[in-house]
Amino acid sequence: SAQHAKSLNDAECIYRTILKQLPSNGHANMLLEIRCLQELARILRKGQDQLCQQEADEIQGKLLVLCNRYYGPCHSQTLACLCHSAKHRLKRGDYDLAEGLYRQAIQGYKATSLAENEEQFLDCQFALAHVLILKQKLDPAEDVHQEIQDCCRNSYRNLHLYTIKSKECLADIQLLRQKHKNKTTTKMQLQHKLETKTTTLVKTTMVTVGASPSDDFSPCTKL
Repeated sequence: SAQHAKSLNDAECIYRTILKQLPSNGHANMLLEIRCLQELARILRKGQDQLCQQEADEIQGKLLVLCNRYYGPCHSQTLACLCHSAKHRLKRGDYDLAEGLYRQAIQGYKATSLAENEEQFLDCQFALAHVLILKQKLDPAEDVHQEIQDCCRNSYRNLHLYTIKSKECLADIQLLRQKHKNKTTTKMQLQHKLETKTTTLVKTTMVTVGASPSDDFSPCTKL
């Protein structure tokens, strides 16, 4: 609604004003800057304008730098920032960058205590597998889901839903692999038919061109 859009614009102006006036030194100021940037990026993501999305991406990059500096590279806030950036890159169709960001986040989660961030880690694994499937990298995607299965099996928590979802994804990967195989087989069959027709046509043409004057194709026969 118009009222909601006005509220978002007002909030955007407030956060921009705070960021302009905020001193650049001190941990407290850095934390406030992180929070303001997070809210500003969230507001910009709601806009449909391409420039808004680009600015939000730039803010997300700045947030990642600040989170690394304030929290550390393996802190849950920093890893969540990585996943958030990857999510929006995925939406924009930038699969390579999204894959890199998800892998970076996964390495960060592995370096921490997974007992505290297990579900976030698994969500990140699922997202990575999805990106790999979109890139037609079915074998690496299958490896990720096997790792998910192992994680769920070794966890002391009840991750039954994750296990079921992962098994469903593995089944989908098998279907995609079979579909790709069938498509390749069909393509090879069509190529073989085309080669056979071409060979037959070439042979027929050679016979026609090399025919003697006594053949039916000779003009002398028709006189």
